[in-house]
Amino acid sequence: MLWISAHVQNYAAFFVPIPDCDEVFNYWDPVHFLVYGKGQEPWEYSPDYALRSYLYLLLHAWPAYILKLFGLSGLPVFYTLRTLIGFFSAYCKHVLIKELNLPNTFYFAMILSTGMVMASHTFIPSAFVMNLLMLAFTYFLKFYKTNSYFYLFLALLCCSFFMIVGWPFAAVIPAAFVVPYLIQYPKFLLDYKLYVLGIAAVLFTTIPSVIIDTYFYGKPVFGIWNLFKYNTSIGSSLVGSSVLFGVDPWYFYIVNLFLNFNIIFLCFLLSPLLLIYSYIAKKFVPSFRFLIALCTCSVAWFLLLSSQPHKEERFMYPIYSGIIILGCYVINSIPYKYLKFMIFGVFLLISFSRTAHLVRSYNAPLKIWSEKLDGRVCVGREWYRFPSSFFLGSADLFYIKHRAAGILPVQFKSTDFVPENMNDLNREEPSRYVDINSCDYIVDINLESDPIDIEFRNWTVIRSETFLDSKSTKQPFRSFYLPFIQKEVLGSYLLMKNPIIN
Repeated sequence: MLWISAHVQNYAAFFVPIPDCDEVFNYWDPVHFLVYGKGQEPWEYSPDYALRSYLYLLLHAWPAYILKLFGLSGLPVFYTLRTLIGFFSAYCKHVLIKELNLPNTFYFAMILSTGMVMASHTFIPSAFVMNLLMLAFTYFLKFYKTNSYFYLFLALLCCSFFMIVGWPFAAVIPAAFVVPYLIQYPKFLLDYKLYVLGIAAVLFTTIPSVIIDTYFYGKPVFGIWNLFKYNTSIGSSLVGSSVLFGVDPWYFYIVNLFLNFNIIFLCFLLSPLLLIYSYIAKKFVPSFRFLIALCTCSVAWFLLLSSQPHKEERFMYPIYSGIIILGCYVINSIPYKYLKFMIFGVFLLISFSRTAHLVRSYNAPLKIWSEKLDGRVCVGREWYRFPSSFFLGSADLFYIKHRAAGILPVQFKSTDFVPENMNDLNREEPSRYVDINSCDYIVDINLESDPIDIEFRNWTVIRSETFLDSKSTKQPFRSFYLPFIQKEVLGSYLLMKNPIIN
């Protein structure tokens, strides 16, 4: 099964669009700068704020350093790194499913659901948490079965890495996970080995993180601590400062998780009731306590993040494995074999339809930016779909004024250099923009709902790729690929050349 999962991730690495500009500007471009000396620097990497961990970057960048020794750069390196991230995720899924000894239906749901296809190769801390959390669950189960403290240390080390190097807020998940076990074994809290191993795991990650961040930022820095302070500095919510980047309705995650997991997400919502019934009726299944613990932390994370005003799809990545395992547990509890297979078959069809829709409708930027260009390439309203400096080759990226875009990045000069005109309030900085006449090329989009500006209509189109106009496509189920019956409104994603250039 591992090879199937690896093949799925390999496909996703090459064809699935990058879902979030934070992945590009906070991770892909800083890695490109570290390895090749060129990239876009977002405000989070300014030493004045120092919110990001360079240790996290280095953990992902080492293959690029090796490939650089062989003279490789650009797209081959980008897709190699993306594939390796996917392969690591495939391994984490494999060992957890194997340790739980779950049926193949669980495995296929884990690797073929749209949510997992999208998340497993992304280069962002929440996906890092998702993968290391699956490893932590695996090692905790091994400890629970064997009482070997070696496995407990590995579980604590995984948690320490994803909290200190990745995303500190994810500490909520392991904290909620262990509650059902501590209720059964309260004396475990008195075991000094737990604290010795916990402190060792924290030191093993904290000391290298502080040393590396201090080296790169040029002053004593603990990046994750700065991230935690920033996101708890405004208001009373856990992710307070993130409201600067948008506010979403309470049902955002319900809609999003249904699109990503369809029937399995609905079953996940029913899993607490089924587990309570099973407990009362004494109908226990293998690893029942683990399912209770998994349900506890998954539901706690879902409710906590749903209560926050700012919501993003990637914030739910850490509990994707919990959603799938608990949802499949509910389906597997159905006594009728053919009904189970029918439900699972419908889940797969919907998942394929959703994944195909995302790939064919939104991967135009990966195609457009793969063109080999020289000179000055500019972006306006499409700045947030730039797929990273790995696609630029010898060209350079510049921004033109189009609409308010918040705080845009600047060119990296050095890791400890403090750029001018940076702010942590997502306030637009006019100094980012260049005159459109200085651009050799521009990447823009032409939609029925948002036509291309008249000033670009005399530019020479070098390449055009179809891009879904979701605002103009009013049909029901427009978030899925339904061939022959669906009438989509398609626009054009364009690479254009300045007409004054020969």
